[in-house]
Amino acid sequence: MGPISRATSLESCGRRAGGVSRVALLWVLVGVTSAVMAVGALQHVWSDRGQVSGSSPAGDRGGDAGWLKGEPVQESACESDGCPGHGERPVSPVPGQAAPAGVGDQHLGGAAPAESRGDVVGEVVARLVAEGRFVDLHADTILRAARRRQDLDTEYPGAEVDIPKLRRAGVGLTFFAVCSPRPRLRPGFRTWEDFAFIRYFKHVVATHEGIEQALSASDARRIRAEGKIPVVLSLEGAGILLEDPGRLQTLYDAGMRAIGPVWNITNTLADAARDEPRWGGLSPVGRRAVLEMNRLGIMVDVSHASENAFWDIIETSKSPVYASHSNAYALRAHPRNLKDEQIRAIAKRGGVIGVAFHRTFLKRGRGPATIDDVVAHVRHIAAVGGVSSVAIGTDFGGGAILPAGLGDMGRLPDLVKALLESGFSEQDVRAIMGGNAMRYFETICP
Repeated sequence: MGPISRATSLESCGRRAGGVSRVALLWVLVGVTSAVMAVGALQHVWSDRGQVSGSSPAGDRGGDAGWLKGEPVQESACESDGCPGHGERPVSPVPGQAAPAGVGDQHLGGAAPAESRGDVVGEVVARLVAEGRFVDLHADTILRAARRRQDLDTEYPGAEVDIPKLRRAGVGLTFFAVCSPRPRLRPGFRTWEDFAFIRYFKHVVATHEGIEQALSASDARRIRAEGKIPVVLSLEGAGILLEDPGRLQTLYDAGMRAIGPVWNITNTLADAARDEPRWGGLSPVGRRAVLEMNRLGIMVDVSHASENAFWDIIETSKSPVYASHSNAYALRAHPRNLKDEQIRAIAKRGGVIGVAFHRTFLKRGRGPATIDDVVAHVRHIAAVGGVSSVAIGTDFGGGAILPAGLGDMGRLPDLVKALLESGFSEQDVRAIMGGNAMRYFETICP
């Protein structure tokens, strides 16, 4: 009933009563009209919030119901167009770039108060850290510990990686890299004892009860179940092989499970990303070495390889390959970073890309890098290759210039928080921080 019909009816009642004054009747009319206008305004507000016919505001993506439970909620027609306030997709780090597939499926934002959102994010961070399944695909911990004679059982304020920090950060698997920039071995090299850094790695593992060398994914799970942190031995630069890929068997017997054919210096296997080319990509020895790594079950690392060497590795390898510590070239044009077509090639074959924290790979210009720069590279790689292609390869311990707020392994939970706040779901963050890397490790070394 509209305001006019209500007024007519009330006036008729007033005449039948015979005692109602015109002033009283006027006040009644004013009250009824105000009530009708309030109902209309409320309907307008609900309409502006994108309420679907037949639903209540509590069912809105921006409401608390699904958000507090951490459950995915169906998108409304408005949300899919990115309407503000309706679980809007995170803004892409590059103008015109689409948001990553899968980002925001369990958005932690919405219309809840900022304090409530912070509580939920904090709970998710704590839960993920407590699971202890984060994976770091690249840390130069052994090199740094050797130079400084560091006891990894003790937490040092200036140390980027030690066992207490690994535990506090929720790390459940880490790759400790050793480096062979130039072959310094006599041609008669026969056993891994001839390689000083492997000897030191073995010594570190043997003298620290909190860590144990993992030879496979199943081995890593066993070690973690026993309360220790599994560590995988990896190699940067396989110049140690010289002209004989058959020596890979010796490295495999030492527990080496990940090898990058080249480091910063071009060697007998491949051209380096930051050195003058010699082979135009992989050498003939390098091609044989990649196939031998496939046969043995050694992860092939394309970080440090030149672009031509990268494509030769992709063409040669029968198994998925990975980049242990490289970022997105589209955000930072650096020869150590990966172009979009390289990201797609790794992702298409089931490999992963470990996002590195080195400022040089994160941004140009002056000023320190930040956690936001790391998140931007994660988001770009996720947008290009899918969330399942993204992992973490910190590059801690290798002299990297680290982002503000990510100065050591103990700060890794802050990155988890930033990823959640940027719009990634709990499930996506779990995959990025460890699940994807573990899946790849299990593919090559079950």
